Amino acid sequence: MTTGFVNAYSSSGQIIRVLPLAEYAGTDEATRTNARWGKTVGDDAVPPADEGGARILADMVREGMKPVPLECKIDRQVQVCTVTQGQWSALEARWWRYIAESRLEPLDHYALRRCYDSTWLGGGTCIVDPKSDEPRYFHRNVP
Repeated sequence: MTTGFVNAYSSSGQIIRVLPLAEYAGTDEATRTNARWGKTVGDDAVPPADEGGARILADMVREGMKPVPLECKIDRQVQVCTVTQGQWSALEARWWRYIAESRLEPLDHYALRRCYDSTWLGGGTCIVDPKSDEPRYFHRNVP
């Protein structure tokens, strides 16, 4: 590229993070920190566009199970592609789900690792605890 993002790769696009209003104009430090960490307030809050949330949204749009067609507006120097307004509500619901799954995966991995590390001699197997509402495993010795 010779204009705009000089020497940037034009084939993959450029994702620009727009800060939430509360992150830079919050009334106190706690509000600004919560916004920076992606904690939302209210039932109608949109998903947080922090680094992880933005990466999840980009993957959903590009390579998700249901491709999302983008509407592009082209200027002489910039091309901006966005999700159409009619698709946004369905996409937002899926975005929340993917964020929840991405936050649950490390907890699941940690619980499984803790289960295997709980025995002195090793061996055996770890089985999902079906009564738990969070990732939990219990160790079972295999004869």
